[in-house]
Amino acid sequence: MKAKSKDNWIGECKLCLKRKELLDSHYLGAALYKIAKKRGGSLVRTPELFLESDIQIHHHLFCGNCEQLFNKYGERYVITMMNRGEGDFPLLKIMDESTPIAFDPNNVPVFSSLEIGVDTVKLAYYALSMFWRGSVHSWKTLGGQTTSVYLNPGDQEAIRRFLIGEIRWPPGIVVQVAACTDTISQDNVLAPANFRNKLGCSMVMYGILFDIFCGVQSGSSDWNLCCVNSPARVIFRHTNEEETREQLDDLERAGGHGLRVQSPPQLGCPRACTERSRKPALSLPKGIPRFWGPGRE
Repeated sequence: MKAKSKDNWIGECKLCLKRKELLDSHYLGAALYKIAKKRGGSLVRTPELFLESDIQIHHHLFCGNCEQLFNKYGERYVITMMNRGEGDFPLLKIMDESTPIAFDPNNVPVFSSLEIGVDTVKLAYYALSMFWRGSVHSWKTLGGQTTSVYLNPGDQEAIRRFLIGEIRWPPGIVVQVAACTDTISQDNVLAPANFRNKLGCSMVMYGILFDIFCGVQSGSSDWNLCCVNSPARVIFRHTNEEETREQLDDLERAGGHGLRVQSPPQLGCPRACTERSRKPALSLPKGIPRFWGPGRE
């Protein structure tokens, strides 16, 4: 239970589980709204309502120390790698100027983040923090609607313990990261949404695609595509246009409103009815060594 004292909210922080003063926490991060405003304004879309709005999705959930963890170990870095408009997409630029270590059977280039200097640990921390935040609260958007994702209790608790620093990695979790080459993914923010089988989530953050898969066996082919636990800490570059359009179309059909998908940059807040089907994981290219076991450097 939360208690409000003057302008302060006192309650149990969802991350550290301690009773503290709770900050007015942003789900998608205030910095994303600043980027959207710089690029021409924000558009918050939900399944029943499309509005140009400066509304920010927030609630009193986390203490100041835990908010700093989100920022220090993930969000601050990821913001610098996103597409910021006018050709400024640092992550894609790095990959365009680098040599892939392999190509998958679909000719998708695979890069070693260790070789190209990308911190995939922070990318993964950000992704897991976003999916976890989406699972511990139903975030109010517009017109009484909410957005959230499902994680089973075991995965939810393991991710919480990872985020707070109690364990090195949540068991059975794989995070895949890709820089999107298509402009529609580069110009949109799509909040976390479940795969239809509930065994993972996906989101697009101004050109960076994050997928998490749950219940993955250590050493399996999917495990070796994780941006943290694969030996090369692999990261991908490919188009995500079809999947992004699919989710935008889901929102449009559910809302019954016209949609301009190119301009201005847009912020999508899907809920359970718009969850995406799980797309197949990329295949492990030949020549990349298999995972050498958890906890090793």
